[in-house]
This record gives sequence, C-alpha cells and structure tokens, in this order.
Amino acid sequence: MRGETTTKKPPTLRRVLRLRAGRKRASRAGLVTDESGPLLNRPTNFILEKKALMQALQIVRPRLMLLNRFNAILARRPLLTQMVVSGAVCGAGDVFAQYITKEPRWDVWRTARFTFLGTFIIAPPLNVWFRVLERITHPNKSVAVVKRMMVDQLMFGPCLTAVILTSVKLLEGDPPAVAISKMKEVWGEVYINSLKIWPAVQLFNFYVMPLNYRVLVVQLAAFFWNSYISYRTQLKE
Repeated sequence: MRGETTTKKPPTLRRVLRLRAGRKRASRAGLVTDESGPLLNRPTNFILEKKALMQALQIVRPRLMLLNRFNAILARRPLLTQMVVSGAVCGAGDVFAQYITKEPRWDVWRTARFTFLGTFIIAPPLNVWFRVLERITHPNKSVAVVKRMMVDQLMFGPCLTAVILTSVKLLEGDPPAVAISKMKEVWGEVYINSLKIWPAVQLFNFYVMPLNYRVLVVQLAAFFWNSYISYRTQLKE
C-alpha cells in the first residue's frame, strides 16, 4: 500500500567491507572522508574502486587459469601429477641443501638422484598409502584424523624413512649390504627428528585437504625436510 512505510534494510557485511576498503583507498589518495558515513567524493571513489578491481583481476586471472589447469590435470592423472611435483620438490630440496652447506660446485648428479627418488620411490607409495588410510573412518572426524595420523607415523613413517635412506645410498652406487648398514647408522636420528615435524603436517593434511592433494601437500611441506635428508645422507662419516 502507498501509505505503508517500508523498513530500510541494514547494510550487508559485503557492502560494509567494501565501504571500509574504499575509505582506506581514499585516505591513501588524500581524499576527505567521513568515518561515520559514505565517502564524500563518490565519483572519485568509484573510479578508484574500478581501477583497483581491474588491476587485481589482471594479477589474479593468470594465476586462476594456471590453478584451474593444474586441477584439471590432477583430476585426470593424479599419480602422474604427484610424481612430477614430488620429483621437482625433492630435486629443489637437494639444490637448497647444497647451497646452505656451501658446496664448492653444484653436484648435478646428486640432484638428479634425489629427483629420481621423489618421482619413483616416494610419490607412488604415498599415493597408495593415502588411499589405504582413507578407509580408517569414525563418526567423529577429529578422531578419524588422529587415528590416521597415528597409523601413518607409527607404521608407514619408519618404513618410508628406511627406504629413502637406503635408496639414496643405492643410487650412489653402494652395494645393498653397505647401503643397509649406512641406513641403520642414521635411521634412529632421522626418524626421531621426523616426529618433530610430520605429525602436525599430517593432522592438517588429513583434516583439511582432499585425497588427491595430500601427496602434493606432503611434498611441498617436505622441501626443507628433503634438504635435511640430503644434508644428513651426505655427511662424511
């Protein structure tokens, strides 16, 4: 009815945030604003908002396209994608280890060995293992996550550590008996140090990340850990 009065709706949270952001940009541009109301210079503020939005889109759009492309490849070929990323991260971790230890020259073959290690020895077992862990369920999600983390760290973690340490020496050309002997010398130290890092990483991984992304999260988190493995396995006894 014409005689009825309409109640003005309160501003939405999005509009409030946009107004606050506009005030901040206007303040940096030297415009006068009223803290309790809208901007006094509305046309100028609109131009600033449009310009800032266009600049943000120009920066974000290529990254979003790249991310969408990566997600599409990961969905089609999860294992292959995980192997490529794992190899790249392991290789980069070795390069970083050589840099911080101030090696006289870059050992390309050493980096190649760690790249091979990440691609063919670490990523495929992790891919299978995370699918096995997904079968551990509980009505309470937090309980299920903790159970997966405990099984991972107490069963798979020790085995993977032994495999990695042995494989490094085998790839260097040591006989199997020598490689196993050297692995036993450092296994305890490396595994104990892993317990200082990986339980927290895996709790986050199991609680937040979708299944196909978990190997990638592990490898990204493992950049510095791989550097430590590279450093520790190359120490002269």
